[in-house]
Amino acid sequence: SSSRYKFSVNYLSGKEVDGFKKIQLTVSNDTKSFMSLQYRFFWYDAEGVEVEPDASNWQPLHLSGKLSRTVYSVARRPEATHFEVYI
Repeated sequence: SSSRYKFSVNYLSGKEVDGFKKIQLTVSNDTKSFMSLQYRFFWYDAEGVEVEPDASNWQPLHLSGKLSRTVYSVARRPEATHFEVYI
């Protein structure tokens, strides 16, 4: 949660598709008010080095009150092993 926005993030699933990791998360608006956010995924290799740091952009995420939305990311390189998401 954030001090300005009240939202929650839940991990849905992660799998490998054709050698690339795919992650799905659910972002939920915990208030009754409209919320406009941005999110971005960052992928890292086994040593913790960011993989293709400029490959993804901030994405808009608009949530009406009490609404949840699924967001996903697919790693662009097969050596990506884990991720972080910033909202």
